[in-house]
Amino acid sequence: MPGYMPGSLGCLTVSGLPGSASGTEEYPLTNTQILFLGDSHAELMAKVIRKMNCGIRVYGGAMIYRPSGGVGIFEYEDGCLRFCVPEVHEQFIEWTRAAGAETDNLLEAELPMLFSAFGVKHLARNPEWQFFSPLGRSGSHYVSRQVFEEIVRSFYCRLLQFFDLLAEGGRRFAYLISPGMREVDTHQGDVFMAIREWLLAALAERGVPAIDITDQTCDQHGRMREEFFSENPEDMMHGNEAWAALAIEACFREFGMVPADAALQEGR
Repeated sequence: MPGYMPGSLGCLTVSGLPGSASGTEEYPLTNTQILFLGDSHAELMAKVIRKMNCGIRVYGGAMIYRPSGGVGIFEYEDGCLRFCVPEVHEQFIEWTRAAGAETDNLLEAELPMLFSAFGVKHLARNPEWQFFSPLGRSGSHYVSRQVFEEIVRSFYCRLLQFFDLLAEGGRRFAYLISPGMREVDTHQGDVFMAIREWLLAALAERGVPAIDITDQTCDQHGRMREEFFSENPEDMMHGNEAWAALAIEACFREFGMVPADAALQEGR
């Protein structure tokens, strides 16, 4: 995927980086800011980054999207890519304005972007998946792999078209794979892993980076390990701050962001 080369925005000097021979490296200012366009999982990550006081400024968070709206519903005309859900469109403008790079066109967005709307978990929790078992467990209903792939493809087709346009426009972005499943008495975890496998392949085909910490936080059946459960015992959707910290580390690594220490942040 074409990378976005920042313009004359200056540089931030970060000292004492691990693995740096000189002890000092320069990173463009765009590498100290990131825009989250996502759901409540991105909101959790943004909260943890702000608590880290690490010199990385995060803008955005959870978009006001509907099940049939948000990132998957866009309009593209004459080189302009916009959200066509009014509330999401206004959020995007507000967040880019706060970052000092106001625009209503995603193809002009200067910041690296992390997307997380329409997550694997949302689709995997659909009750209709009771008729599908990727492992063909005895006693379970069966839906063919071909039917499964058509269902998943139809769910993600607009999101993938959206990513194609961003990639063609040379924007710098990645997609976050949502946390694994909490349910232990169903095969939803296996469904999660099957959807994840399909989506990762579709993203890789397009050169879209995926922020995926599933192998670090889940068992082989896509069930989240207990140490990453939300602190709220009734919250079956989210991970905790330990999950968020791993996702943030993977995100920073993808975008080449090196967090500064708290002293550097206080001195800016």
